[in-house]
Amino acid sequence: MTKCNTSVLRLLICAVVLLLFSSCEKAILDKPFSELLYEQNFNQLYGDKEIGVVNAFFINYAVVRYRDYYGYEVQDKTYGEILDMANDFKANGFPVKDVLAYGIPPESLEVKPFNEGVGQVRKGNSSRIRKVFKFSCKYTNKGDQPLVLSNSSFVLKGPFQDLLTVAGYELNCLIKGGETISVNFLVDAKIIRDNIVFRGNPKFRRVLMNDLLNFIEIVPGGNTVVMDTQYYEECQHAGARIEPFRVLDYTIEDYKALYEKVRNGELKEIDRGPAHFELEESDEPVQIYR
Repeated sequence: MTKCNTSVLRLLICAVVLLLFSSCEKAILDKPFSELLYEQNFNQLYGDKEIGVVNAFFINYAVVRYRDYYGYEVQDKTYGEILDMANDFKANGFPVKDVLAYGIPPESLEVKPFNEGVGQVRKGNSSRIRKVFKFSCKYTNKGDQPLVLSNSSFVLKGPFQDLLTVAGYELNCLIKGGETISVNFLVDAKIIRDNIVFRGNPKFRRVLMNDLLNFIEIVPGGNTVVMDTQYYEECQHAGARIEPFRVLDYTIEDYKALYEKVRNGELKEIDRGPAHFELEESDEPVQIYR
């Protein structure tokens, strides 16, 4: 065999190997979901440039978020079918919805929250750092009279319109007529993660928090407004970041009986309670970070 023919043969062999390798990589979406092989498949999904890290994130989130009471299955489905489900969940939410009782917003108050993604704060006086979700909100008093924003709550939703938590904040901010103020908030990322994996399969607990926090939708849950302003001054939290005095915690025992009802087909939605927290004497004092 001539050198020329040998070179051509080698090129053909390389081309066939590359084609087979490419086919194997693309075939990950055709593979059936497997508990035993998910760790390996997870790495393949994130390493596949054609799938992309965003689609891989949504496939993984659908797996991690799977609960039978949400009305969908991942067993006996291919990763491509799970991706199709994930795209539907982004547009329409889970078949079984989380519902909350939202507060009635005052007509004179306009509330506009903004996602600021991942952040870090120091734990007390220690050197330990904790990961947090950061967001801010602009409050506009559209009326002529001053008002006091006593406290404010927000519903944090995941990329599938799924409830992550509700966070309530004590403010006591005076807002003059026609004035806009901006306030900065945080939620401990561990609270969000714990709620996501609560009662889930312990084999699937890898939550890509940095990516998830960027996808969070912030919905105003309610506000408590006081019109008697004589004892209040301008907002004391300017430039600081406020921690919630209360959050919705999936892990409390009260939800277990409710989940059983949904699982048995007795309910078509999950009542998560109020979307707005009123202050009580037992609530923690305001924690701020400057």
